[in-house]
Amino acid sequence: MIGGHSKTDVIDLTDILGSAFDPLTDVITDFVEMTDSGSDPVLKVDRDGTGGLYSFEQIATLKGVTGLTDEAALVSSGNLLAA
Repeated sequence: MIGGHSKTDVIDLTDILGSAFDPLTDVITDFVEMTDSGSDPVLKVDRDGTGGLYSFEQIATLKGVTGLTDEAALVSSGNLLAA
């Protein structure tokens, strides 16, 4: 559960990453980075991971939530969809 809401929130990046991210061979942190900025997590995405054509670009700020900096745990829990 993200943010203490009664429903489970999900961040869906499947359209942004497309087929670039393969959960069987890629590491999520090569594609997604979440860092805290005060009490708000900042979400950054690198569309080709370590491919070199793109770099991390901020796409969202989540307001009033902290502790979302473990990208792999978010994928495992189903709160972050990347593929």
